[in-house]
Amino acid sequence: MHKKNLIITILLIALFATFSCKDDVLPKPSSYLRLDYTEAKYVTFENQCSFSFEINSEALIKGQKDCGFTVSYPKMKATIYPHL
Repeated sequence: MHKKNLIITILLIALFATFSCKDDVLPKPSSYLRLDYTEAKYVTFENQCSFSFEINSEALIKGQKDCGFTVSYPKMKATIYPHL
């Protein structure tokens, strides 16, 4: 009885091994991330502190207190926290 089960198990494994791989495995084609940004337009950011700089016109300045502020880009969902 055990010999019959062993033979059936070996035959089933041989069948699965033979018929399971039908297609050749191919690597995925390489792809590249495409980011489309509008052309940047810069404006000069000036304040009462001892510095000024150019900033993208689409950026928002928040929290100008004691020369500390954040630069926010709402379309990109990004924020820059400068360290003074």
